[in-house]
Amino acid sequence: MQKIYGRNQIPDLRKKIGFMEYLGLEYLDPKSCMVIFFTIMIFVVSVMCVVAYPNTNLPVNM
Repeated sequence: MQKIYGRNQIPDLRKKIGFMEYLGLEYLDPKSCMVIFFTIMIFVVSVMCVVAYPNTNLPVNM
């Protein structure tokens, strides 16, 4: 029997797993992700604006 050096002559029939299939993201809808992202960003920005205002215990009309 002759031995063949170099590339393997037997094809690899295993299914190649891509990044999206590996993480289970093939059914993820980008539109819904954008809606969730913008909703969270509006919440974060509003909390940051409230925290940025100065906090005083003095009444406004004093």
